[in-house]
Amino acid sequence: MTPESAGGRTRPVPRAVPSAWGALGLLLSAWTVFEAVKHLGLTVPCAVIGLLLPFLARLAPGRAAVRHALLRVWIPLALMVVCSAIPGPPEDTAAPFTLGMAWLTHLALRRARERHTDASRPDRHRTGEGRRPAA
Repeated sequence: MTPESAGGRTRPVPRAVPSAWGALGLLLSAWTVFEAVKHLGLTVPCAVIGLLLPFLARLAPGRAAVRHALLRVWIPLALMVVCSAIPGPPEDTAAPFTLGMAWLTHLALRRARERHTDASRPDRHRTGEGRRPAA
């Protein structure tokens, strides 16, 4: 599935896409708070780190690969899946699971907030292209 039409222009994003990201972000934020309060300990700092981790993309030195990796949805999702698949008590994997969930929360809310006509481009979240100008 490609975002480009035959004419080379990108398709506009339906309103449902940012709304879906927003709904997912709100659900994940409530779930992150629930997990942090339920398990306490290292889960609380991991939740805070997970929420702030995508901001580090701006501070990443050198190549864009680090910035691109920090703003991908698949990495925190994979972290959550791996933590869920590890056998044993949930207290052992609660902190990294919550970190991944908070990271995914940030990305979902970020994608819901951005308004683009070319939102189907996969790199729009990594480059900052098309952001609203500062007032």
